Amino acid sequence: MDGTVSVILPTYNERDNIAEVLRQVGKYTPRLKEIVVVDDDSPDGTWRIVRHAAAKNRKVRLIRRLGEKGLASAIARGVGEARGDVVVWMDCDLCHSPDIIPRLVNSINGHSIAVASRYAPGGKDARRFVRVATTRALSLLARLVLGISVKDVTSGYIAARRSVFSEVELMERGYGQYFMKLIYDAERLGFGIKEVGFVFRDRETGVSKSDESIRKFLKLGISYVAEIFRIRLGGNGR
Repeated sequence: MDGTVSVILPTYNERDNIAEVLRQVGKYTPRLKEIVVVDDDSPDGTWRIVRHAAAKNRKVRLIRRLGEKGLASAIARGVGEARGDVVVWMDCDLCHSPDIIPRLVNSINGHSIAVASRYAPGGKDARRFVRVATTRALSLLARLVLGISVKDVTSGYIAARRSVFSEVELMERGYGQYFMKLIYDAERLGFGIKEVGFVFRDRETGVSKSDESIRKFLKLGISYVAEIFRIRLGGNGR
């Protein structure tokens, strides 16, 4: 894939991981133009670590959001300000390993989007059973209801030509529900999507934003199911 790459990292309370994520992204990303960290004013000072890194590395750029929060809106902000020809985004807890960025970027050849997938050849979900089973069930439900071919509709790890987002508008509300809407809209518009197998593991440090309690995890799952049917019924709310 010719052209430069922008990597977008949405962060909230990731001080234990962010320095290593920045190091690995810088190491593995081909034709890296910039690393855009969109931080929601993390109370743990993640943004301070990024600001320090940016003072030493011109490719690191910090967007510190004050009075705004949310994964989907942070990603949309990063995509909107990205300057590379290809945009990549991923979680910053090292569950999304940066070492597959080259495979994602190279998979853009002949496609518009490449999704890191637990369900493609070579992929695996290595988390606890309840999370594995719930995520697989959600993906199966989304494929059935929405009629999409992509198997991993909650991946959250992707590379895409920046030009895609002149036609596909990213949903800015919620947590990971935006990803299902992105895949649905991209397929309907005829954009080619390639799934690239990767192994997804539980984080080793910090606290998961989606698994702080069983109650919160179940509530999040219900919101995903509701979003599937909202999309199917033509909901376009951002």
